[in-house]
Amino acid sequence: MKIRNSTMFVAMTALLTMAACDDTPTTPDFDEENAAVVEGRVDETTPPQSSANGPQKAPGTAAQTVSVVQISSSGEYGELASADVQADGTYRIESVPYGRTNTAVVAYVDGRAAGEVMIHGEIRARSTVRAAPITYETTMETRTYARIMASGRADQTSTTDVALLLRANGSELETLLASDAELDAVAEGSAEAGATMNDVFANAGVSLGASTRSNLMIGAAADFAADLLGGISLEVAHDDYADAAIDAWSSAGARLETIVMATAGAATTLDAVIEGRTSVRGRIITEPVLFNLRARERAAAQYESSAEATLAAAVESSLADARAGVEASSSTAAEVKSELETRLNATIDVAADAAVDLLAAGASFAVQANVRAAAETALAEATLNTRLESAATASAAASAMADYRASVRSAVQAMVEAAGDTDADVDVITELFIAACGGAYIR
Repeated sequence: MKIRNSTMFVAMTALLTMAACDDTPTTPDFDEENAAVVEGRVDETTPPQSSANGPQKAPGTAAQTVSVVQISSSGEYGELASADVQADGTYRIESVPYGRTNTAVVAYVDGRAAGEVMIHGEIRARSTVRAAPITYETTMETRTYARIMASGRADQTSTTDVALLLRANGSELETLLASDAELDAVAEGSAEAGATMNDVFANAGVSLGASTRSNLMIGAAADFAADLLGGISLEVAHDDYADAAIDAWSSAGARLETIVMATAGAATTLDAVIEGRTSVRGRIITEPVLFNLRARERAAAQYESSAEATLAAAVESSLADARAGVEASSSTAAEVKSELETRLNATIDVAADAAVDLLAAGASFAVQANVRAAAETALAEATLNTRLESAATASAAASAMADYRASVRSAVQAMVEAAGDTDADVDVITELFIAACGGAYIR
């Protein structure tokens, strides 16, 4: 069966092993002996629900059938295999051709595509693929990536990027999922966010383009799906997935301060694109902001056993409070912005006090005052969102950060000189100040 997309793109996936989205299968003919199996569960499908063909199958869904589909770069996608949904919402799709990429599972209610989830990476011969539970969020992610593919920007991001940056729960996404215009905005913003990370990593001399990030995250994506199928909460599973991304990017050669800047830029450009174009902007922008805060915490935590441990601990604790505050105030973009600004000011105060204690604890009041003033100047220099205020595109965001670290380091050097501390590690303090203040700019 061949399904063609129209103005509403439904259910598709991403290519994780090659973000360029070459949809040519590695196996030209169907091979039953080496066919794969895809398993999963349908937890939520989009309204309207119907019981015309039987009772509700599971809480949140009336899906009767599911299909594995493959999407091409031209926007066409075809059914590869299908199966019925069981009474508990689970499914097992057999005889799935192996060697395919750009695949997804689509759930149908009375023949209507009502939920989707991406399959990450290539379907391997004789493998059993466990897809994440189909929910509003996975449907948003899949439809978003479908539009990215159709726009020709799949080389700038990947399904793992989309899953990392987009998170929302339940019926708050109904309006978004019903609107082509809103989905287009989120797709455009997600592509720009991916392009921003590409540019920031490239400027730092790190080979972490979209396809590389995708390859690094295939295992983590499988773990994420398994966690959700096993009953772990979305919040915990997503936190683990975010940590896995930071670990993977670090292992590929990215400094944590570079990851801080890349994630700040990604959140900034995503917000710039979707501003005024979606009814759930606050929910969409919250996850990229939280990801950036997590990266900043990690950047501070790496120095918890160093000579600068007191400064590192103070920054890390303040950032943990900031992340909790943003999670609790993520209803609207204005609330996210207000919370970020409040927490930034608090972190600057904490970091400045800790810097004085680190560099001038036994000095005179005059020296301490000078160090405090120099610390505030350095932290203001480290406030990344002021540099990102006018950056609405990937190139602009990357350009805004081109001399960022050098400027922060220069200000930190002046602070250390004001303290007269010849043993202070300027580079470590620079990274801690970037961790403290390297946040996104929300409009």
